Amino acid sequence: MENGGAIFKRATTQWVFMDMLRAGTERVITYDVKVPEADVLKAIRLPQRFCIQGTVQAKVPEVEAPVGGESCVMVNDCLPVLEAIAHLVPAEAPGQTDKVDLRLPETITEQQLQRAAELWAMDQPVVDTCGETIDQATLKLITAHAVSCTPIDRPLPEMPKANVTVTRTILAPIPCQGVVLGFYDSAGNPIGNTFTVKVEVTTDADVIAVGIDEDLPIGWKVTPLDNGGFVYKPSKIQWTYLGLLQAGETRTIVYEVEVPPTLPVEPPPPDGCGIYHAEHIAGVADTGLPCIEDIPIGGDNRVELTKCLNVIVAISRWDVERDTVDLSLSDLITLPQVQRAVAFWLEEEEVPYTCGAKIDFETLKEIIALWLTNTPICEALPSVAPGECQGR
Repeated sequence: MENGGAIFKRATTQWVFMDMLRAGTERVITYDVKVPEADVLKAIRLPQRFCIQGTVQAKVPEVEAPVGGESCVMVNDCLPVLEAIAHLVPAEAPGQTDKVDLRLPETITEQQLQRAAELWAMDQPVVDTCGETIDQATLKLITAHAVSCTPIDRPLPEMPKANVTVTRTILAPIPCQGVVLGFYDSAGNPIGNTFTVKVEVTTDADVIAVGIDEDLPIGWKVTPLDNGGFVYKPSKIQWTYLGLLQAGETRTIVYEVEVPPTLPVEPPPPDGCGIYHAEHIAGVADTGLPCIEDIPIGGDNRVELTKCLNVIVAISRWDVERDTVDLSLSDLITLPQVQRAVAFWLEEEEVPYTCGAKIDFETLKEIIALWLTNTPICEALPSVAPGECQGR
């Protein structure tokens, strides 16, 4: 490419200068090396490290010294994922495939970042990587390089340490009851077996590429309701934020969880102490830049499961006309429901869907008090009796 004034002999890869090299001067030789195609190197297991050796010599004075600097290159028929993404030309239309152009710069564009996120979310391999897929750690690294405008062959910049807080809130269909199983609507569809989870992420300093990884019991189905700007990966129940989360900013993820309605659960103890079978949600968060790993997700993690309603819950959901439970009813007890509770008490009859529980004297008083004070069943009764309500 550039001989620096020397004569080049291709057969022996030698250069000879026909003039004197003056002290303090510089000569530059530049040449390209073409590596044989992969099928020619099939006898060699790739990747393989190859090194170039050379000497510089002079006759007057007599000098021979090794050529310094870089000498080895890695030859591979598969690109590293980060390298492939930086040189990716995403497909422009359905049916087309992604391509790699090694003439592109080492920086990652927004288009390349979005395509990387799509490949991650769909578990698809990256072109020219011999089938490699992108995991969450790699996607965060790609995001860090893209957002910070750092070429992939350069180290990422330093960023101030941040305190990232992640909090989970579990919203059960009946807050004071938990998730109930074995209940169906008139069409035969399961009800009461879904709950909502809210995950809030905030930081006191700027961070790039936040990852959320939730771990739920096997068989529980997750449906995102609001990804909060994150990209969701269904196969792993993971979310990744492809941007800068600024200091003081909060991002919220909301998803719904469906528990299999036929899941076996242990019944509550006969003493009625209110202990339910429970499962747990575990999860961690991390960031790409600065690199912060294993951030605990605080807040709620316990999901109570039962096939037996609490007596007061059953009364609040009692459809008097159909004389059965309807879980879609509210937390407020009505007069007809109180009257039905009185009938259960007078007849000492077991309340359906409560695993054989009956209404005793104290429970009936509480039901009546909840009705008279218009208090939702999941809230504490007021300490002072309210004024007389119109219509009572």
